[in-house]
Amino acid sequence: MAMDWTQDANGFAGFLRRERRDELTGLPTMMAFMEQAARQLPMGPSSFLYFNVENFRVVNQEFGFTAGNHLLVRIAGALEGSFGPVPMARLNDDRFVVMTRQPDLDEKIQAVIETVEQAETRIILTVKVGIYAPPPGASDIAIILDRAKLACDSIKGMYDQTIAYFDPAMEEQRSLQTYILTNFYRALAENWIEVWYQPEIRAATREVCGFEALARWRDPVRGIISPAAFIPVLENAHLIDRLDLYIIQHVCEDQLRGAKRPGWKSSHISVNLSRVDFQLRDMLGEIEAICRAYSVPKGYLHIEITESALTEGDEFLKKEIQRFHAAGFEMWMDDFGSGYSSLNNLKDFAFDVIKIDMAFLRDFETKPQTRVILEAIVDMAKRLDIRTLCEGVETEEQYAFLRSIGCEVLQGYLFSPPMPFSEEHTGEVAGADKAKLLVIEDTAAEPYFRNIGRFNVLASQPITHWDAPSKEQPLALGILEVNENGTRRYLYASAPFQELADTVGFLSLEEAAMGYKKTDKTTAEQRFWQLVDRAMQSGRRESMENFIGGRAYSVRMAVIARDEARGVMAVAIHIVDLSELGVQHQRRLLDIATRHMLQMYTRLDVFCEDGRAENLVIDASQQRIMDRYQTNVGSLQEYATMYIAPEDRKNFLAFYDFQTVEERSLRARSDHTTAVFRVLDEATGAYGCQMFTLIPFRLESKRYVLSCVRRIDNLDRERSTEGFEK
Repeated sequence: MAMDWTQDANGFAGFLRRERRDELTGLPTMMAFMEQAARQLPMGPSSFLYFNVENFRVVNQEFGFTAGNHLLVRIAGALEGSFGPVPMARLNDDRFVVMTRQPDLDEKIQAVIETVEQAETRIILTVKVGIYAPPPGASDIAIILDRAKLACDSIKGMYDQTIAYFDPAMEEQRSLQTYILTNFYRALAENWIEVWYQPEIRAATREVCGFEALARWRDPVRGIISPAAFIPVLENAHLIDRLDLYIIQHVCEDQLRGAKRPGWKSSHISVNLSRVDFQLRDMLGEIEAICRAYSVPKGYLHIEITESALTEGDEFLKKEIQRFHAAGFEMWMDDFGSGYSSLNNLKDFAFDVIKIDMAFLRDFETKPQTRVILEAIVDMAKRLDIRTLCEGVETEEQYAFLRSIGCEVLQGYLFSPPMPFSEEHTGEVAGADKAKLLVIEDTAAEPYFRNIGRFNVLASQPITHWDAPSKEQPLALGILEVNENGTRRYLYASAPFQELADTVGFLSLEEAAMGYKKTDKTTAEQRFWQLVDRAMQSGRRESMENFIGGRAYSVRMAVIARDEARGVMAVAIHIVDLSELGVQHQRRLLDIATRHMLQMYTRLDVFCEDGRAENLVIDASQQRIMDRYQTNVGSLQEYATMYIAPEDRKNFLAFYDFQTVEERSLRARSDHTTAVFRVLDEATGAYGCQMFTLIPFRLESKRYVLSCVRRIDNLDRERSTEGFEK
């Protein structure tokens, strides 16, 4: 049973001389434990347990050493209570070791952990346990304890793991760590550590808008050493600042070398800093000195800080980020979403860009909620005026989705892996597709694309205030780039917007963007491009109602970005289907207007390319007819016989040739074609002139023709009748 030996110094002194016990807990000392363990080891299989209370130091700092000492005594008592009279010891500080042959280790360890947690309830204590079961014939207790400690250290900082069993790979990992620390300075001096660059891709254009600088250790003995292996080691050893400044210096050297090449095209480079960097050095002063030495503008470098380095209430790091901002550097949050307080970090720290952690895309194809989360992150970032970059893009499906929700920049093996520096590229670099080079964006275009990026395609009212569409109605949004040289292209198009392009008859968005050059534009197309021109000229939000494929749409446009130097501007386009229930007020007015317009027509009929015909509206002067025949031809011939003047019947049937109606409409530069025929009024028995209008349209991949017939009445007789008769 553990005793508090501090209460009786004389009794302890005598006991210590006889039994070699720890003066605080009463447990054997390490030397006594090793002797006991060595005697019992040959007696049969056993396990060595190494205990560590990770945050024990906080108890001493917050509540004093007396509280810490009492807690250590409670831990010793918990070990004796769970494992009984077996070899055990307090090694140092808050480290304990137990040798046991008992089964059910997990249950006994859990009992110890619960006792420790109950002993100090003012803070959360984290207990880690490493276990090593030595093989038969093992005799070196020091090596056995070392391996149990290795297992314990392997889960340090892991909040979801309490117990670890020794694995031989742990020794190899420690050997590698030792090699890294021993050879780090030599690796810097002999350039074993290289800077590789991974392109950052503009989602709208698929062009390179920057690079991330990454450290790669190419060792002459061990080959490629992963950054995941050497970066944590250097951070723990407080050497990471030397690596990060080394990378930044080499980035600036590469930029200087490249600038001497004819046709060289520079781009922004993002570099990573560790939280430890700021604790060890004045990083701003160091980086500014490097930039001056190589004549590199400060805006050329973007500074990335991993989200895990940020803690709530960290005033020191907040001030450091403010200093970098004030000096002209952009600050990026790396691995957003990987920590436990991502939203708090957005609230507490000022960042220009968040890099969405690649872990979000690992389950992209199998977990639908991934899309919802990514959409929410991008929408939130735009509302906070923070740009977004998503890492780990590996498939075209991921690219299409991220582009559709307005994520501005992408990075991943779909486009290119990290590559060594090359002086050869002049505006293009090799990508994942070796047959197709990646174009490097002109850095002067960056402000233009930033303004485009502020346009939130996920907002319910992205351009102007109106009755918001229903949630069930996806937004038909497009961003059209217009170049003064005559070229036009869509930088963005939502799925409903692309469906509208298909409805109008364009085979692709590229064809739709250049539709303004068509010589046979329909009336709807003419009105669309007139609105584009008006929006560009006025610089205001412009709108109109248009009819596409037989449906009424409200069209809103606004210029969202200009680049005077390159002669381009971006026009956001939002099209709402007024037939959907969401736009209640505007739809109600349109319905009322439509009812009044229908009063002008004697009949409305719809003809389908499959031969079906349906009457929609008819007045009392004629019979319905259309439902008597299985084909359009039969119903039209019957109608001509019953109502069209004999001398007009041939022309009437030719006018209703549905094979040529689209061609005739286009030839007339309109979305319809019109003719006048003499028609019998059954009520009076007299013929009168009526106007026939055919409007071709498509619906659900089928061709239709709307036939509209109206009397020619209420004419200004003095000005119209004579000309009409002629």
